[in-house]
Amino acid sequence: MSLLFDHLLHFNCKFVTQKVAQNVHYTITDTTPLAAGLQTADDNVHSNLKYIKQLQPAFHTRHINQLIKQVDRTTPDYIPVTQKIETHSNVYRAYRRNFSVQQSKFKHQVIHNGIQLTWNAKHTKMRALPVVAYRRTVLTLNGHRVTSEQIKHHWIGNLSLKQRRGKNVLTVRYEASRVTTLGTKLALIAWVGVLVAGPLLVKRARRFLVA
Repeated sequence: MSLLFDHLLHFNCKFVTQKVAQNVHYTITDTTPLAAGLQTADDNVHSNLKYIKQLQPAFHTRHINQLIKQVDRTTPDYIPVTQKIETHSNVYRAYRRNFSVQQSKFKHQVIHNGIQLTWNAKHTKMRALPVVAYRRTVLTLNGHRVTSEQIKHHWIGNLSLKQRRGKNVLTVRYEASRVTTLGTKLALIAWVGVLVAGPLLVKRARRFLVA
C-alpha cells in the first residue's frame, strides 16, 4: 500500500511539474498573445502591446510604473454604477471605453493627499473624464473647488466637468470625516501610550515576581 502511494505521489508531482514547465514555456514564447500570457481573456486587458514578450522588460526595471502604464485591467473590482447590471460584459466594455482608453489622454501625477490630472483642450465644453467621485471626494478644477451641481455623473461611474480652453488641472482627493479623523488620532495616542507604558509595566511585573 505504501509503495502504491509513493508511485502515485511521484506521478502527481511529475505531472504538476510538467504542466508548470509547459505553462512557463508558453508564457515566454515570442508568439504568446498578451492576454494569454497573463492567463485571462482578451476583453479583460487594454494595451498597445500585442505579445506577452513585449511586457517582460517592465518586470525587470526600476520604474515600476511602467507595468501599470503598459497594461490596464478592464475588470474593476468596484465602480459606482447607477443602473441595474444584467451582465458584467457590458460593464467591462463601458469601463474600457470610458476609463482604459481615455487614461492616455491625461497626465497623472500623485501629489500630497491626492492625484492630479492635467490635459490641454482646444474648446471650452463639458469633458468626460476617467475619474470617479464618491461622497467625500473633493475635486478642484483649475484652482476652484467643484460643486455637486457642476458634476455630470455617467452610469458607469465616471464624470464630466466643464473644461476651459488651454491647460486644465484637476485635483482629486479624499476628505476624511471628523469621526474618522478623531478615531485615527485616538488610535495613535493609544499606541504611543502602549509603547511608553508597556516596558514599564513589564519591568514592574518582573520585579514583583523576583520579590
